[in-house]
Amino acid sequence: MAQQVSSTQLPVTISNDFFEVFVDGPMSVANVNTIAVLTLTRVRPKTEAAVQGTLTTEFQVEAVGRITMPLHVLKDMTDMLANHQFATAPAVGSA
Repeated sequence: MAQQVSSTQLPVTISNDFFEVFVDGPMSVANVNTIAVLTLTRVRPKTEAAVQGTLTTEFQVEAVGRITMPLHVLKDMTDMLANHQFATAPAVGSA
């Protein structure tokens, strides 16, 4: 098994081909042997309906990225997310 190194032990730099993508749609995960594949999507209005002047908005889901990683990295990500304290906005109208 490969040696697992925590990212807190190594300096992190941003590569020249780094990009950010907003995702708000359904996600899926699949695995083949010891590799996991996360597929990330976003929901967008169909542009054809808007161009035709239709008042009813139809939506489509499009895949915007895939992340491929060893299963042990997915497990680390799952643990990290489960243990993270997410900040939440106060409810509207609350004091």
